[in-house]
Parts: sequence; C-alpha cells; structure tokens
Amino acid sequence: MVESVTVAISCYNYGHFLAEAVDSVLAQTMRAAQVIIVDDGSTDDTAAVARAYGDGVLYVHQSNAGLAAARNLALTLCTGRRIVFLDADDVLEPTYLQACSAALDGAATDVAFAYTPVRYFGARAGTNWVPAFRPWSLRLDNAVTASAMVRVDALAALRVRSGLPFWEDWDLYLSLMERGWRGVRVNQPLLRYRQHTSMSSAMTLDRRRQMHERLMQLHPALFPTPVRLAVRACYRLEQLPAGRRSLHSVRRSLPRLLERLVSTVP
Repeated sequence: MVESVTVAISCYNYGHFLAEAVDSVLAQTMRAAQVIIVDDGSTDDTAAVARAYGDGVLYVHQSNAGLAAARNLALTLCTGRRIVFLDADDVLEPTYLQACSAALDGAATDVAFAYTPVRYFGARAGTNWVPAFRPWSLRLDNAVTASAMVRVDALAALRVRSGLPFWEDWDLYLSLMERGWRGVRVNQPLLRYRQHTSMSSAMTLDRRRQMHERLMQLHPALFPTPVRLAVRACYRLEQLPAGRRSLHSVRRSLPRLLERLVSTVP
C-alpha cells in the first residue's frame, strides 16, 4: 500500500470546527505523510488552533482568496503522491485514508480518485449512499464527494478552477474525466459531512440549474446536445409535483436513458 498521502484542510473562519477536523486526520489508522492547513484569511481563532499542533501540521496563511485558491496553494505545497481536500468543518472516519488508498492500489491504472458515501451530522443526520462511479452519473449529479482521495500525478496539468460560486470539486472531477481518468467508490460511509441550517435555503433548484449549465459550458465534450437536453429535462421534472405515478416512472428511467446517451461519448 502506498502510504504517501497529503491531507489539505482549507479553513475560513471555522476555527471552532478546525480541531475536530485535524484530530480526525491525526487519528487515522494509516498515517498521513503530510497535513496542511490553509487559512484563507480568517479573522477568528483559526491561526491559534492550527499553531497549537506544532510541527506535526503545516500551517500557511493567505489573504482571503476563496476555496479554489486555498486548495491550489495546498497543491503547490503537497509532498504526497495522493491528496485529500478536507473542509475544516468536516471529519474523516479513522479508516478513511486506509480504505481509499487500498481502493486506488487495487484499481486499474486509469483510476485517479477514490471516494466514499457520506454520513451527515450537525443540523441533520443521515447517510448519502453516493452511487458507484459511472460516466453518466457524474454528468447528471455531483456524485463524488469533495474529499475524494486524488492521485497527484493526475492533477499535474490541472488546478481547482477559480471564479465558480460552488461545485469546484465537481468541475475538477469532470476535468479529470475529460482527460480519461475514472473514479472508484469505497462502499463504506467514511466521510462525515457537517450540515448547517443555512444549507437547504441557499442551494435552490434555480441556483443548481444555473451552475449545471455553467459546467456544461465548461465541459462541452462531456455534454453533447442529447445529454444537455436530458440534464435540463431532469430540472424541469423537479419543478413538477412529485406525487404523480407517471412522474416517478420517468424520474426512474432518466438516469438509465442518460447512461445510454453518454455511452457514445468518449
């Protein structure tokens, strides 16, 4: 097993959550070779919390420039062969690094990232059993978590795109897929994803639709006309009443329809 993994934690005014995230990394059954905290111009106690870990954690500060810039800075400092981007309010289960590393070790050579289902905590609880990697699923929805373990060599010519209001991770995985890389799912919920009370109101259907349109523009090779039409149909269906039997039938059939459509896309 390759045990050269960097965990990069981006933090902006989440000092009150940061220690929980860092402690979860330090408690891994497979030790991280490098732990980086990128402080994105926080004005709270982030610096004090991070510096309390001493030499075991690399703390760097930048003027507030956003999540993409923080993750890209971490990439320039990364010494591991694989990297995990962890948000400062999230937590890794103790076997996360070991399980994702094992999945990559046992995967085909064109597999660049490993991810797990998500266990929600905080404002609400539950488990999101994200689907196994399929080209159609990544076009239809952001089915890969932001904290996937990614091969650094696959990111050699890539950076996290700045200027996006959200879904930087989805954009990055689409970029990897454009270059012929695939993912693999670990079938255990090993990422704990904190839920905040503001999340549901902020992510409206219209905002998701607009951002999906933006991603389709950025990755035209992955979204030929039939696929774009299928994606837009999904959003139109979400606006309709959910109680009709015929609507449920269409909703169930759309993912498979999309799978057939994208099977013709390289």
